[in-house]
Amino acid sequence: MNYKEDKSNIIICAGGTGGHIIPAITLGKNLTEYNVYYICGNRDIEKKIYNTYKIKPLILDIKSFKPLNFILKFPSLLLYSIKILKILKPKTVILAGNYISFPVGIASIILGKKMLLLEQDAVIGKTNRIFSKYALKIFSGFPLPFKYVDNRKIVHIGHILRENIFEFKDDPSLKLDKSKKTILIFGGSQGAKNVAKKIIDFLYPLKVKFNMILVAGNHYEDFKDYNEINILPFYENMGFLYSVSDIVISRSGAISVAEIKSLNKKAIFIPFENASNSEQIKNLERIGLKKDRFVVIREKELTKEKLISAMEKLLTKENVEEKSEYDLKKQIGMVKEYV
Repeated sequence: MNYKEDKSNIIICAGGTGGHIIPAITLGKNLTEYNVYYICGNRDIEKKIYNTYKIKPLILDIKSFKPLNFILKFPSLLLYSIKILKILKPKTVILAGNYISFPVGIASIILGKKMLLLEQDAVIGKTNRIFSKYALKIFSGFPLPFKYVDNRKIVHIGHILRENIFEFKDDPSLKLDKSKKTILIFGGSQGAKNVAKKIIDFLYPLKVKFNMILVAGNHYEDFKDYNEINILPFYENMGFLYSVSDIVISRSGAISVAEIKSLNKKAIFIPFENASNSEQIKNLERIGLKKDRFVVIREKELTKEKLISAMEKLLTKENVEEKSEYDLKKQIGMVKEYV
């Protein structure tokens, strides 16, 4: 069956984590010639992120990838995805990876929609691998080559970073003592609660010496009772947080690493090692960080002594202001060639 496409409509499917959602939103906001619709899952953090950007996405009723539950729900998720595509008749469907993309990708194949993939990690994710056979192009954050896919389909555009990380917008609501160094702690939603709790417990006695900011995301309620530390939920004004921070302690998702590199921040990375294909380790290996600007601590080796030693090492390094060569306009132009 053929459906008449609406050449002004595009669907972007991005859910699961901020590492999938934020680049997709940044891309969508800059495809100004089109009506962009977003699809995500039903996790609170997903809806919070979209709400922060004043976007009301279409919701697939799935909160996590539990294989049996996903299989049982898949028929209804697929039917809903087909319904959306039939109503909107998009010119193009852009998938940002993650299990949320799977029913939308299958619906796109059934209805013969043009498919593009957005892959920001150093390793092509499992969902994007599956759909790479059907996609016109794969927009990658890292340069070629990639395993498991036809590299002729790869268009290396670099990492799509939210524009506000380069903007300074003061936030007087944060309690920061300008005489102290500031430590910014954040991480992805996968396994971040436990490592964040460990970091805060290690550093809490040093609150008299440092300003500490924790972006707790979905786990905000678990940390709100820590006094004298700035505990934030998902936070849009990241340019301000980066600008006031002397050290960033973070997981090593592709977008986090790319932002830290672009802003030349000093960082301690604690990779999430249960991520598929050890992608967070490979992100650090491939992105080309300056060796004197970061320390990697494996999560199983994280101790108070190692953490404080890494902080002391980085604090001896001089802060260097460098102009970023990031060019979002060029990236968007490369995507538009295929939309």
